[in-house]
Amino acid sequence: MSTEAEIPIHEFVKILYGRDAPRPGELVIGVITDIQDHGLYLYLLEYDKTAYVPLRELGRGVVRTTRQHYKINQTVVAKVFRTRRKIYIDASLKRVAPKEVQAKLSYWRKLNRSAHLAKLIAEKINRDWRFIVENIYSPLIECYETPFDGMEDSLIRGKHVLEECGVPKEYVDAVYEVAKENILVRKQRMKFTLEITTLAPDGIIRIKNALLKAIKGFQDITVKYESGPRYTVWVEGFEKSDIRNRIMEFTEKVEEILMSMPDAKKYRTIVRLAQ
Repeated sequence: MSTEAEIPIHEFVKILYGRDAPRPGELVIGVITDIQDHGLYLYLLEYDKTAYVPLRELGRGVVRTTRQHYKINQTVVAKVFRTRRKIYIDASLKRVAPKEVQAKLSYWRKLNRSAHLAKLIAEKINRDWRFIVENIYSPLIECYETPFDGMEDSLIRGKHVLEECGVPKEYVDAVYEVAKENILVRKQRMKFTLEITTLAPDGIIRIKNALLKAIKGFQDITVKYESGPRYTVWVEGFEKSDIRNRIMEFTEKVEEILMSMPDAKKYRTIVRLAQ
């Protein structure tokens, strides 16, 4: 029932989020369609509407010549500051912070990926893409910013997250398979320094044995001796928060093993993460 054509993104947004016009304060993706001395006109890709950016809202400095700074078909991130009857939309470029630009562009890429994946899921289960948005994507955006985020998380934590968000059970496998075939999840690797000290006469042996024993339960961690009392610890994971949790767990495990050795307190055994 799916067609070969890509899904119109403004129709996708309208069905998924129930919005057909931006609200004041919202960030939007716009393509410059007309440049005048008094400002710019943008075609809003998410809404199939036109917005106006007056000259005073173009930049933080003094912008005297619009054509020097902007080009037709240039894509920009703007912030809506006024709407009238959902037809007249006024937007600003100068009110958008650099971090907001990056966040919006990242969201925009994920939104487009979501639309493309909806088409693939529709083909896989022989349904219309609108059915996918209404029955599979709508539950996902209750848990994630975009459906793409939910499908990506299912690859990291397991397909059970799809069902937990409300995706109908009969479609979970199909959604997961499409995600697996089309989303590349990259692991991150973070470096930490672990400081381990002990006054025990066999301290080096104790530390070595503790690290070897602890690392058996942490396949995502590698340890390398740096210089006493410092050890470099590399931790792999998909999310920085998960990586930080893992290094804390590993540190606690090493400390637990060392403190279980004879006279650990007497020999002032200390395990800590360096700042």
